[in-house]
Amino acid sequence: MHSVTGWTSSANPEYDYGAARLNCTVGNTTGWLGRAWTTASQVGVPIGIFGYPGDKLSGTQWGGAGAVAVSEARKTRYPIDTAGGQSGAPVVQADGTGPGTCQGDCGIAIHAYAASGGNNSGTRITQAVNNNLQTWINQP
Repeated sequence: MHSVTGWTSSANPEYDYGAARLNCTVGNTTGWLGRAWTTASQVGVPIGIFGYPGDKLSGTQWGGAGAVAVSEARKTRYPIDTAGGQSGAPVVQADGTGPGTCQGDCGIAIHAYAASGGNNSGTRITQAVNNNLQTWINQP
């Protein structure tokens, strides 16, 4: 299990992300979702969120689509309906253009919070977040 001290020590929502390392090679069979970071505004970028919300039938995957409404340095905010259980789901840039070196549909944030009456949000994949993810992937 991996996370960062901004979350584990301070519970700062801007650093709410982590990763679980599996003891298998399932990604070699199923494939990998690319990820990308950018410092540019994400407002208007078409996105999708896919996961397993707790308010739906157990074990069923659901998704929603929309566009980024607010772009912050460490948060991405969007009006896509989500529910408990979807935290950790990828927020995917869904127009096939992926920012930076990512080709196709790429993760640009990690869904973390639902908001009542406002925009839901995810932890934006910044250069530092991307570097942490890659470090965790590369560990033996």
